Amino acid sequence: MPVVSDKPATTPQELEGTKRYLEAQLATEGDREWRCKVDHERINEIKDDALDAVDALSDNRRNGRVSRAETRAARRIEQSADSVQARAQQCVAQAQAHAAEIRATLSDPVKLAAQVPEWRAEQQRVKVEQERRLAALRASEEKRLADERTQQKAEKIEQERRLAALRASEEMRLAAERVQQERRLAALRAAEEKRLADERAAEAKRRAQEENLQRHRAHLHSQLVALVMQGQSLAKALRGGVLPPNFSAQVQGLKKNVDAVQASYAYFLGRGEEKELCSVASRMTAALVGADGVLKAERYFAAEVAALQAELNQAKFTTASRLRYFQQMQAEHQESQRQLAIHQDTLSKAIDDPAVIALQSAAGPPSTPKE
Repeated sequence: MPVVSDKPATTPQELEGTKRYLEAQLATEGDREWRCKVDHERINEIKDDALDAVDALSDNRRNGRVSRAETRAARRIEQSADSVQARAQQCVAQAQAHAAEIRATLSDPVKLAAQVPEWRAEQQRVKVEQERRLAALRASEEKRLADERTQQKAEKIEQERRLAALRASEEMRLAAERVQQERRLAALRAAEEKRLADERAAEAKRRAQEENLQRHRAHLHSQLVALVMQGQSLAKALRGGVLPPNFSAQVQGLKKNVDAVQASYAYFLGRGEEKELCSVASRMTAALVGADGVLKAERYFAAEVAALQAELNQAKFTTASRLRYFQQMQAEHQESQRQLAIHQDTLSKAIDDPAVIALQSAAGPPSTPKE
């Protein structure tokens, strides 16, 4: 009597699905084998780089000897690399073995049919997972809709409450505005009377202040002219190379006076008055101060270079450090000369400024500007 199997018959569709399932696994194993081979090659590169680094330590040492610590480090590197390479090779072998099993199954209809239950189980698992996700999505959507309805209801109640509060607030605002308007009218009348009185007092005060400002403007102009002329004289002396004995003291005095004028007359200068003269005086003073500092350094470095040159000419031999010091002094001397030339160029531009030329060509200082 024939035995009736309780297992469901295998259909062509199931065989085709099982075949695609195994082909996907075969592709996965191929990717796994490739990654393991890449890791194996990369481990070799890392090991070589690490050993090269250890060798470089001994190469950089004068005696070229390899220390015990470096030997132990190299041994640990090789052991670690061998261990990881063994795991990578095992990974490749496992992937190749599993891929061979899958190919054998694909080429054998009997083995392929034997894999159908596994494929069915996988399909059932995927189906259950999809149903679980759909159920979660439906529950989430239902919760979202319920939350939206609750939110809309709460928003409607809140909107009605706000409208009622706005109506009450508007009524109170209108009543308060009426009271405030009456108060403002009374305050405006009083303020207008006070404004007229203040304007009369302010006009009198303004006239007195204007007379005082005119005196200060004239004084500012005369001081700036004197400072510019002093700066021009010092600049010409610097350019000519004939400096007075107290050149530094005069430069510092000029800077002090320019700073004092700018601080004392900040109100007028902030409004742009005497802008050209103030700009010329500031630029001329800054260039003179910079040139004075550079000139001191330039003289020092020149003397040092000359002394070192004489020492080198007389000495039968000299040390490398002394020669480097001589070259450093030469470079510093050249740099100070370059900086001094920059300051002299700035002074030349300041001397040729139209405001300075106008002062030179005028018979005397210009008349005090009047408002």
